[in-house]
Amino acid sequence: MPKVLIADDEPGIRKFVSAILERSGYEVLLAEDGLDAYNVIRQLNGKLDLLITDIRMPKMTGTELSERLKIDYPNVRILCISAYTNDWLLNCPYFLTKPFTGAALLSLVKAAVPKRT
Repeated sequence: MPKVLIADDEPGIRKFVSAILERSGYEVLLAEDGLDAYNVIRQLNGKLDLLITDIRMPKMTGTELSERLKIDYPNVRILCISAYTNDWLLNCPYFLTKPFTGAALLSLVKAAVPKRT
């Protein structure tokens, strides 16, 4: 079962995304900010299939989190989400603008997470 970490400071977004992914067979972990997410990933020793992160969060932004992961855990794939449409310019490999539908989210998650054989 692919493991996905959702990092977003909005509880409603975390709940919405986790419900969709859990129904679709993903193991879901939650973090309320970038620093919390980074600590979860460290505890997992980078054994994570996908990080879904909001760009603008307290303590550590999604951009800062992504940059740290590229150095410390380069195999973790990243899907960025943001209500600010110009945030897609931040060079995130997968990007979704809030608000988004469950179908749009699943489509990008399936593209980002490689199928296990």
